[in-house]
Amino acid sequence: MIYNIDDKIPFSKLIMFSLQLVLSVFVATVLIANICGVAVSGALVGAGLSTLVYLLITKFKSPMFVSSSGAFVAPVMAALAAGGYTAVAIGGLVTCLVYTIFGLIFTKVPVEKIYKIFPHALIGAVTVVIGVNLMPFILSYV
Repeated sequence: MIYNIDDKIPFSKLIMFSLQLVLSVFVATVLIANICGVAVSGALVGAGLSTLVYLLITKFKSPMFVSSSGAFVAPVMAALAAGGYTAVAIGGLVTCLVYTIFGLIFTKVPVEKIYKIFPHALIGAVTVVIGVNLMPFILSYV
């Protein structure tokens, strides 16, 4: 299912997409919070607030739910061990700044040029590595 931002999505497909997105993102948010040892309620509030900010910035043109990322498990665990929640908060702020800078760059650079630097194979490989590294946590999560 590929739609452009200005396309009108059929209501039945929109409902299915919304359900799939909420279920997958909810599970990811809860799983990552449990792996990192932080409060699930805080992770859910953070996901909700960041989603609202994202929707306001995009003027509700991009249906997205912002969630936790498995890519941040190792840095959060290291920050918790090194400096506690203060270190995690500082790391989160730095991450927000870096994401903002890259977001501004990516709005000015055509997608084709981005894929020359970050080809599809690289993006897929990084995603697989993150998933494989999270597999041991899933076995102990049950």
